[in-house]
Amino acid sequence: MATATQAQHDPWRHLVQAHRRIAHDDAQAAREIERCWREFDHADARDGRLCAAAAMCEWSHVQRRDFRAYALWRQRLEAALAPGWPALGPEHELRALTGAAWAALVTPLAGVPPLELKQRIVSRLDQMSGHSGSSASLCLTAAAAAVYLAGHNDDVAGMEAVVAQAASFVDAADAPARVRWLHAAGAMFAFTLPPDPRGMKMLAQARELAARENLRSALFDICHEEIFLRLGREGPAGLDSLFEQMLAALDPTRLYDVARRHHLQARRALHVPAQAGNAVYYGRIAVELLEQSAYPIGDAALLYTTYAYACARHGDHAAGLAAMEKVAAHSGGAQRRQQQSIALFLRAYAVLKKQSPEQARALLQQAFAEADRMQWFGFRPVPEVAGLLVEAALRLNLETAAYARKLVQLRKLEPPGYSAAWPWKLRIATFGRFELASSAGPLAASGKLPRKTFELLQYVAGSPQLTAAADRLTASLWPELEGDLARGAFRTALHRLRKLLDDAEAVQFDGTSVRIDPARVWVDALAFERLVDSTEAALRRSDGARARFDGAEALALYAGHFLADQQDAPWMLTAQERLRSRFVRLVAMLGEHYERSGATAEAQALYRKAIELDPLDEEIARRLMALLRDAGETSAALEVFRGLRQRLSVVLGRAPSAQTQRLADTLRA
Repeated sequence: MATATQAQHDPWRHLVQAHRRIAHDDAQAAREIERCWREFDHADARDGRLCAAAAMCEWSHVQRRDFRAYALWRQRLEAALAPGWPALGPEHELRALTGAAWAALVTPLAGVPPLELKQRIVSRLDQMSGHSGSSASLCLTAAAAAVYLAGHNDDVAGMEAVVAQAASFVDAADAPARVRWLHAAGAMFAFTLPPDPRGMKMLAQARELAARENLRSALFDICHEEIFLRLGREGPAGLDSLFEQMLAALDPTRLYDVARRHHLQARRALHVPAQAGNAVYYGRIAVELLEQSAYPIGDAALLYTTYAYACARHGDHAAGLAAMEKVAAHSGGAQRRQQQSIALFLRAYAVLKKQSPEQARALLQQAFAEADRMQWFGFRPVPEVAGLLVEAALRLNLETAAYARKLVQLRKLEPPGYSAAWPWKLRIATFGRFELASSAGPLAASGKLPRKTFELLQYVAGSPQLTAAADRLTASLWPELEGDLARGAFRTALHRLRKLLDDAEAVQFDGTSVRIDPARVWVDALAFERLVDSTEAALRRSDGARARFDGAEALALYAGHFLADQQDAPWMLTAQERLRSRFVRLVAMLGEHYERSGATAEAQALYRKAIELDPLDEEIARRLMALLRDAGETSAALEVFRGLRQRLSVVLGRAPSAQTQRLADTLRA
């Protein structure tokens, strides 16, 4: 009789029964596990304490009902593991490993690397190959934990190995174990780069099985995963039915699940820039509910990240930064570095919205370097944030430019501005020389196609806003033709040009005007004019840093006058004069700014560059002469005058103006 009573209260037997209830969402599981732990602790059975603490950690993560005691159970688990793994039977060890794996997915356990846990599970699964019934379900549940460990540590080969091992247990396992396995493996494959097509297929299978077996908590998880993935890849369209299924499976007593529901609403709103305010609203609710649930903040980094992205888009940079700093403080290892990197990016983004890239250099350098080391490519829901950060990094020519370009490719980022540093697919250079290039390299030289084909491109490239009236263009390029002949020549040249560019939309014709699409083609003339405009605007608002940065970039673009290497044609003169006058104005504006701020060396260098490009400009020469005079460099100022006088005499056959001559006379005096 005593033996029967002892068996009836055997904590090992009750722990096994409680462990089986976890996947079935049985509320009795937690109470039974806690009772077992007390009995093991009373008996000073470290192996029992380990298994019970691991089971409670697994329960906390799988069922997500009450996390107030989670930190205590994690401490108990680590205390039981501190002396090393005790001797356990195969099934008890698998249960302990599964719970330890769930805990390690948040923060690695002290002295137990995550991949070591995965390898221990793999070894045990090897020994138990062919088991059926409850053992098969246990093995498949452990395999799910192992594939999570491999996936979270970018161990794709390890994921494949676990999938191969799990195959022998799938058919013999019960429905909850199969659901957990399909969910885990599907999620990890779906998140690989590039995504493995098996991922979404396995998630769909898991969802169908969870719905059929009425496993509501698992169904909610799977719907949440699918919605999140599809939002990132396809956008918010077509997800209503999946949202409805997720909401039907939601248990309102699980605060963390309610938080995740609001998180997805925030994520969906993020895909519509005009709904930034809604994204902030739902994101704030999500993180507040998360904190009420006492769920580990480090394991919910995505909720804080989404909220931070929404804040960045909405302009509330302080709130977004505070969210990332909070989650970084509760994370560890690679995840902590990732959150810190995001925080740096958000700081840099806040600077870029108000100041020049130069003011954000240190933040961008640190953030991109850390992201490059981790090969982290985030910003999926807010491409405009990523675009601005990448453009600034490329304009600054940071050492991590290769990483930034890869981010453009992976996230299919659109250029936020019109910077020459962006990896454009098509480029046209017109200053000093004509050059047409694709991302693969220079396109056919002008001798390979009729000259008029390239002249058409050059004419539009030199037109204001890259748009030219078709009738004026045709009359300028084919003055010897009239009517249908002229229009036919134009259409032929346009067809050849589009074929060369391999992009029918790069050069557009609407029947009355021809336009180079600035969203598809970078043209140095337009980039230069936009930079001159932004420099002038910065000077008007006394933003010297922005003016110097944009002005320097504009000056670097102006490598010579428009199409200086081409044979002169009457139609070129208008563009040449317009762009030259803008260059002269830029030099005058920046030079005056440098002189006012006492940057005489920069002003002198600016004027000398301008004289090299426009040696007959007397106004710039006088500015340089006066600057040298004020610096006490009289002989250098006279040398500038003598050079100007000689050039004017040889080229134009005239002497310097009276104003210039008077300035020279003051130098001799």
